[in-house]
Amino acid sequence: DPQSGEQLLMDLGIDPDSSKAFPLRSILSLARDVACGLAYLHRLQPAIVHRDLKPANVLIDRHGTAKISDFGLARAKHHSYVKTARPEAGTLVYMAPECFDPSKGRLTDKA
Repeated sequence: DPQSGEQLLMDLGIDPDSSKAFPLRSILSLARDVACGLAYLHRLQPAIVHRDLKPANVLIDRHGTAKISDFGLARAKHHSYVKTARPEAGTLVYMAPECFDPSKGRLTDKA
């Protein structure tokens, strides 16, 4: 069950109104959860490429585990590349730099 950011902070014992930074251990745990989720998606046959990973598309359950969400732009990767997203697809500030070069026409695993 996803929670609001404020509720999550309270559950972790952090006052949402304080100026305390989010604990590094929690940040690293969430980053690990997202990385494991992406690794799982990329190991599937065919692999799934999310194409719009950003903080708003990461939900946190009541146990503090991050879950990747919003697969509306996701694509199955049937080849060694994925066609580039249309300029209006995805969130520009989170896109791989390769997405901005229309002459490439495709994205590799490195994107």
